[in-house]
Amino acid sequence: MENLWAVDQYSDDYLRDLAEMLREGFDVATAIDRINELGDLIRDDFAADPIKQYTAAQFEQNLNSDVVSGNKTIFGLTSSIDARAQYLDAELDTYASTSDLRLNELMTANVATAQDESGDFDPWIEIYSVGPGMVDLSGLYLTGDSDDLTKWAIPTGNLDDGEFLTLWIDRETSEGDNHVSFSVNATGGTLQLTDGVTVIDTLTYDAMADDTSLARVLDGEGDFETTDRPTLGEANLASVVIVDPVDPVVLFINEFIADNEFSLEDGAFDDWVEIFNPGTETIDSSGMSMTVDLADPTQCQFADGTMIAAGGYLIVWADGDTDQGDTHATFKLYSDGEEIRLYHTDGTTLIDSVVFGEQVTDVSDGRFPDGSETFVSMTSPTPGATNVATVSNLAPVADAAGYLDGVEPTGSQLVPVGTGGHATC
Repeated sequence: MENLWAVDQYSDDYLRDLAEMLREGFDVATAIDRINELGDLIRDDFAADPIKQYTAAQFEQNLNSDVVSGNKTIFGLTSSIDARAQYLDAELDTYASTSDLRLNELMTANVATAQDESGDFDPWIEIYSVGPGMVDLSGLYLTGDSDDLTKWAIPTGNLDDGEFLTLWIDRETSEGDNHVSFSVNATGGTLQLTDGVTVIDTLTYDAMADDTSLARVLDGEGDFETTDRPTLGEANLASVVIVDPVDPVVLFINEFIADNEFSLEDGAFDDWVEIFNPGTETIDSSGMSMTVDLADPTQCQFADGTMIAAGGYLIVWADGDTDQGDTHATFKLYSDGEEIRLYHTDGTTLIDSVVFGEQVTDVSDGRFPDGSETFVSMTSPTPGATNVATVSNLAPVADAAGYLDGVEPTGSQLVPVGTGGHATC
């Protein structure tokens, strides 16, 4: 633990996680409903216990406050939470530093988003504290001139972890303490938060569209991005991404081999996956993707111009060697079993998915007949051709809820997606 604590990034993250826990639920107001629920759950059993060591009154008291019995103190639930939270809050403040502050969001073209105290729609900037404690703002400055690090003094005060300070960059200091003495450049520039000597944080901006902001997503930690959902003094939000619907397509993961020693060669005996187009028209699969990493739908995207003829097949070599060509995937197949997924060009629409168990060397698993829901094991693989059931070892078919018998099969199985085992997007 001491070695970990000596790593600044680890200790910073740990302390900030504690601070986030305190402000997002480790408090009496949040816990009281659960405490009362637990009290109701065990109250009757406690009362019925013939050898209980405490009275009913002590039970009720201890839900909220300490109970002293003999030379023992039994800490109350709400009082313990409150005391612990207060201790941690004060302790975390001792770790607070001006380096915890971030320039968090900027709007230079405020047309109709937010008004200041005078009703003006002026440019504004937001400062955020990532924590873990309360930061004294005394002696801090905001500047748009790197040669003048004390251009405008930030009002004296404190900024606690998770809090925002909004400043109007309007050159109207007579309107209040949070009005900056200079203005922003509509065509772009740089703003800096300093202590008069050292730059604490920097924000560089270009010309902005009306009522958009440049914001860190997540607050204080994420990269700056332009958003059409500005959030003055509140948690930042990314723009809503509108994805055009993809055209319906029917393709199947039709056959694969995950332990290839002699079945098919591309210069080496690598694993492969076959995709089948059962339709009557050629399908352009450019930009579609295949993955074995369920957290990364676009693990291997098909190159521009990747066409699958009507009734035809596409062989993708699962060898992790993309230098060999566009039909070579960024991944290999795991012969002990995993899941293969095929996604549309949007990276979210699932076209087909296959889960398989432990594989046998040079035996492929394929749909029989092509494009059907049934998988068979084939001792004579048929890459790029119609599947042939050379072994009648049918693997059980599972629905989306899991295996029909509750036991994971050792062969292959189809995970149906939509009608007929595929999704028509």
